[in-house]
Amino acid sequence: MSSSLSCVDGISPSDLERPTEDFTIGDIKDLRKFESSHQWDPNLPQEKLDTIKEVIDNDDQEQAAELDKSLAQDSQYESVRAAVRNTDNGEVANTLRAWVLGLLFTTIGSGLNMFLSMRS
Repeated sequence: MSSSLSCVDGISPSDLERPTEDFTIGDIKDLRKFESSHQWDPNLPQEKLDTIKEVIDNDDQEQAAELDKSLAQDSQYESVRAAVRNTDNGEVANTLRAWVLGLLFTTIGSGLNMFLSMRS
């Protein structure tokens, strides 16, 4: 076996080292969608929108990937980031309280549904 990589299906070894254009174009597209959907959002800081607009205008692919990653992992809103963690930390959701409340509300909801369906 030789240590050099051979060209397979039209891919050269130099192509494997650089990022593909599709990935970076996807990041730019995501940022454009984000900018258009949050353009008039009063809760989103204007600095963040300015940064997104600057990245899109400059077509900076590295910064677009980094910005897209940060927007996907953290909430855009300061108040949400302060109140809600973005990880579960291995906490269990299958608790007695969850089962009791779930069964209680399911029973009440189905009972009301049955009662009101008989009236019509």
